[in-house]
Amino acid sequence: MQTLLTYLILIAAMGYALWRGYLAIRQNNDPCYGCSGCALKEAQKRAIRKKADCPQKK
Repeated sequence: MQTLLTYLILIAAMGYALWRGYLAIRQNNDPCYGCSGCALKEAQKRAIRKKADCPQKK
């Protein structure tokens, strides 16, 4: 019984570590990293939209 409980705890810990690693990689270039609604995040979204809407001149 103790072995089964140990394996379940290890599996849960590994799953959590993998999930947090995935989130860290996915949000690599995000300066807010998990923060929602702050002024910096809104300014960054506007800058990205403005850059995407601007046609490139050659």
